[in-house]
Amino acid sequence: MNRGTRTKTNGPSTKALAACVAALMATGSAGALEWQTTPTVSLMSTNDSNYRLRTVNEREVSSSRLDANASITGSSDRMTLDFRPRVRSINFSDDREFDRNDQFLYTSLAVGGERQRVTMSADFVRDGTLTNALEDTGFTEVDAERDRTIYGLDWAAATSEYGTFAVGLNTHRVDYIDELVSSPLVDYDYASIALSYAHRLSERSTLTVSLTGGELDTMSTFGVTENYGFALAFERALSDSMTLRIAGGQYETRRPDSLFEDERDSSLDFSLEKRWDRWSLTTSLSADVEPSAFGVLWRRETASVRLAHQFSERFDANMRISGGHIESEDQMQFFQDRT
Repeated sequence: MNRGTRTKTNGPSTKALAACVAALMATGSAGALEWQTTPTVSLMSTNDSNYRLRTVNEREVSSSRLDANASITGSSDRMTLDFRPRVRSINFSDDREFDRNDQFLYTSLAVGGERQRVTMSADFVRDGTLTNALEDTGFTEVDAERDRTIYGLDWAAATSEYGTFAVGLNTHRVDYIDELVSSPLVDYDYASIALSYAHRLSERSTLTVSLTGGELDTMSTFGVTENYGFALAFERALSDSMTLRIAGGQYETRRPDSLFEDERDSSLDFSLEKRWDRWSLTTSLSADVEPSAFGVLWRRETASVRLAHQFSERFDANMRISGGHIESEDQMQFFQDRT
């Protein structure tokens, strides 16, 4: 593994974005695709009694938001091309908060049939940490603007009537646009690979074995952190209206040099869904390792319950209650475990 430091570069440029879109549009079958576009525009007004979650000097903030997006899909028998551009504009009532204009573009190209399929994706995001990443960082002192670039390549192939093998490659790069002074947030690259084999035990049951690996590289002096994992998942339709999924495994996190000890822990993924004519109830538990804006890998444990009701074809409602805990072995000055 390369343990050199990252070189600071600018976020995704307009030229790079245009080149990516042009490459997807230049595919030979693009003209034969059947296109469908679904635009959506939302207007929202919000009020928050303590916008920055401070224990002293709480500040009430109101905001108005305009969110416009479109889902553009072109499809044929062996190809699906997706574009999802989105723009969100936020205007705050308090001059001490910075008004924001966030941009998002999600693209994907899937080629293949039932036996074999390749999917390529490229996502570009410019947003802010306070609006979009508070759950991830828990850090409210700085509203940092950032560029995120995410590339993915997935290949899935049926090895037999009962088995499917899949490979997934992903890279996630985060660059903060302004130089952050006295801030714990750092630029980082996270690259990961996942290998899995799913075997259908019966019409109702599937067993999946997976191997994962990842490498986190930051602009900081901490160096490269690596993690490897193994998991076994079982999914079964208990009845026509109930589905169970349970997965467990082990992972190891290797810290750079000798600053930190290697860490071993378990991963968990559990969900149970029950459906009625108009109601559905879903419960879930999970525990896994993931990269963070602080340039360290941390462990996130979450639990949630979701209740949904379909009143009619055009009207539905749902309620979700969730909680989580985040902890890391890298107890630095700026980092604290939180719930």
